Amino acid sequence: TDANNNPVEAQGDSFFKSVEETEDSVTFIMANGNKIVMPKASGTYLKFENDANEPFFVIDAGKSIKMKVKVSNITSLELIQIPTGWKAFLHVPNKELQIVAPMDDTYGVKEVIIRGLDKNGMVYQAIAKVSVSGKAYSDPNGLFVLNEGNMTTETGSLIFITPDKQVMNNLYFTMNGRRLGNSAQDLFIKDGKMYIISQNGGTSATGSTFDSDGRLIVANAETMQNIAGYDDELSSLSMPSHVAVLNDENVFIRDNKGVHIFNITTKELNLIAGTRGAAKNRMAVADGKVFVIASKKIFVLEANRLDIAHTIDMGVNISGLLRAKDGNLWVSTTGKPNKIAKISSSTYGVIKENTITEGSLGAGWGATPGITAKGDTLYYSNAGTTIYRHIFSTEETKMMIDAKTVVPNSGMIYNNIAVHPISGKVYMTTIKGYGWDFLTNNISEFDFSGSEPQLSANYTDHTRFPAGIFFSADFQ
Repeated sequence: TDANNNPVEAQGDSFFKSVEETEDSVTFIMANGNKIVMPKASGTYLKFENDANEPFFVIDAGKSIKMKVKVSNITSLELIQIPTGWKAFLHVPNKELQIVAPMDDTYGVKEVIIRGLDKNGMVYQAIAKVSVSGKAYSDPNGLFVLNEGNMTTETGSLIFITPDKQVMNNLYFTMNGRRLGNSAQDLFIKDGKMYIISQNGGTSATGSTFDSDGRLIVANAETMQNIAGYDDELSSLSMPSHVAVLNDENVFIRDNKGVHIFNITTKELNLIAGTRGAAKNRMAVADGKVFVIASKKIFVLEANRLDIAHTIDMGVNISGLLRAKDGNLWVSTTGKPNKIAKISSSTYGVIKENTITEGSLGAGWGATPGITAKGDTLYYSNAGTTIYRHIFSTEETKMMIDAKTVVPNSGMIYNNIAVHPISGKVYMTTIKGYGWDFLTNNISEFDFSGSEPQLSANYTDHTRFPAGIFFSADFQ
């Protein structure tokens, strides 16, 4: 520009007309058309690359993808390893690997390895993690187990058990190449998306860091592939433990301060006034509202409101709260005597209340409800290994089984039992004990449909401090 800041035409070699950059060089094009080419001093390297800048690729079975390879000062390349049954072709001039996964490929993370040599004969190796994309994780007949993980050394993880009893460990990591937050606590499914909350995100309480996608992670509930992750936006939360969702503008998160509304669209986080004391237990969504246990009361929360819309006073401590199949609420209380009540989600009145005379309805120290329901049949275990059944319509209660009599190493229950809303089978997660005994554990499935209770399946040594059992059918 001239003295008056008006543009003037470039003259001679003193001005650049444009700059062109490639992987190997930078070219300066002068105003007169001359070019100066400067090679990049990049050293020697060999690596896979993609848009996420992660050496992780999710591939549709039976379809081909091209994996880009980035190299510098490598004189030769060769393919060393691909998963069994896969097909691959390394196109050296194009710096890409074309690969196809078979239609019947098995679940899990696998490796692709290429090797290169530099002019001095030094060996360089690039490793990519690959996985076949999933499509059936929203199957209502399956179930999820969310793991907290060891809070000092690892993140949470997600297990999916298929209707044909295949156990898929580390599901989120397998589909994304990154991990859940440290000390994962709860999940919620809404409109085809799964929302997973953890206490510490990518940094543990002891300062360890992990390759996590955040405190709140949103994933596609069908494929389990990441949609979004939020960490910095939720940094003011104090040990968040539970999540419930009305829509993306009203994501309710419970922490030690109370219940907050997080707006995913605007990234705003606001504490709902008066909710301090909200219990570390699951929230229920019914009639377009969120219901939250708070000692002897239930807070009723509504979309876009930063105050409590209504309070239901049960008069005694509440151990469990869940949505009933008819859209109302099941509530368990631990006064004398213990009771199970059905509460209207619209008028907040008691529809019916039954006294429990066998066993107790406590939730223990865990963060899951003390009751679980399929239709009007409820189960409870008082945070122990003895399971009771209560049929609400007939007021019949029966002790069904003590898991310790049929499940090896079931030293203690870790979070509460859950009944599948379709099959009616009851699931329990147990560990042998604390210390390293937590690695000896069970996910046990009980069938109470016959004349005698049966242990119909038992999955050993898959959990890492299970935070809860979840069924996508409960969210449909």
